[in-house]
Amino acid sequence: MATMKFSKKVSNLAIAGAALVPVPAWAQVMTNPIPVLPSDYPSERVSVSERYRPEFQASGIPLGVLTVLPQVGVGANYTSNVFGTATGASNDFWLGVDPSLTITKRGGNDDTASFQAKVDAALRRFADEKAANETGLGAEVSATMPMGGGNYLAGGASARRNYERQDSGSFPTGALAPIRYAQYIGYLRFRAGGSRIRGTVAVDVDKTQFNNARLAAGTSFDQGFRDRTVLRGTGRVEASLTGATSGFVEGRYSNVNYTRSFITPGVANRDGDQYEGLAGLRIDSGKLRGTVAAGYTRRVFDSALYRDFGGFALTGQMVYYASGLTTVTLNGFRNITESGDPNISAQFTTGVNARVDHELLRYIILSGTAGYNVNTYRGINREDKLAQVRGSVRYLANRHFEINAEAAYTKRTSNGAAFGPEYNRFEFGVNLVGRL
Repeated sequence: MATMKFSKKVSNLAIAGAALVPVPAWAQVMTNPIPVLPSDYPSERVSVSERYRPEFQASGIPLGVLTVLPQVGVGANYTSNVFGTATGASNDFWLGVDPSLTITKRGGNDDTASFQAKVDAALRRFADEKAANETGLGAEVSATMPMGGGNYLAGGASARRNYERQDSGSFPTGALAPIRYAQYIGYLRFRAGGSRIRGTVAVDVDKTQFNNARLAAGTSFDQGFRDRTVLRGTGRVEASLTGATSGFVEGRYSNVNYTRSFITPGVANRDGDQYEGLAGLRIDSGKLRGTVAAGYTRRVFDSALYRDFGGFALTGQMVYYASGLTTVTLNGFRNITESGDPNISAQFTTGVNARVDHELLRYIILSGTAGYNVNTYRGINREDKLAQVRGSVRYLANRHFEINAEAAYTKRTSNGAAFGPEYNRFEFGVNLVGRL
């Protein structure tokens, strides 16, 4: 029965997700790392923002056992600080176009597999600051195969062309425009067990390749030393404690392999390993649902040039269902991440963000988010802090159209002997989304 619910959830979220407004690229500052092992809660209860609304949901185009969901979002946006500079900020208007095509196959019972494929683009075209233009592209595919007895096998792959911006804690000091990079991800997960005890194993591979960074003077500098492949293995054992609570232990091992052996001649790159051990609780009780885990993580380097380090690790998300019209979501995380600065071995990234979604009317959804991130760097004396608040209104006109308005304020500060970029930025945008 658990597998059937998991399959249905994948299907429902695939269809509902295709109908959500494309989030403006400038609003993606406060995101925590993608969880290795996502929770498989029953789909009967979801947050206000994820709720499936049949009367406003496009049915898509049936194609045999598949459903094709085309969508395009077009928006006019403004930013007060295009390049995230402390002085002489350039403000500009930009046009965003976000087309996507999603194909899904719904799983309905223990013996039916779920499948989803998606291609999309995220285009940003500025009126004056052409150096900030972006052409993001992506393709992904995922599938879940129930194997009976509460067991399932899931896998997927994606290829994307993204852009790293000044908001990122790994953005190199001195760079001006967003840095284009390609990212290729593949994963495989297997879960076995029943309602009281179950285990999960997962393997993920993440290959990232960076283009050159552009300086304010118009020159560029090579970012090839950042190209890397990360291979990660994860294992989790979970046991039911009560009907609504279960406890789990989780271990992760990552091998970080940089394409270039040296950053510059004679300076070894930051190849090595990362270890993580976590213990946590999974709660699905009354108005509260979520997972929280804490433990220890350690980064070990192959070269004696860099000092091994470790510390407290945290990951968690809790959703509070205040009422049928309001949900509150809290995310927190602390982990070691890679850096784009050749003088930094790695960094601790710590963050927390809270989101409130309220259904004012069936067709009007209000959302507000506040987040705070801290990046503490190893190898230099530097700490960066990033705070953001964001508010949005989503108006569902009918099955085929919706209008969204969003505004955000971001503040980044840096301190230490080798401080990074500091800036304030205000942004807003209005988007029209159409779908079949």
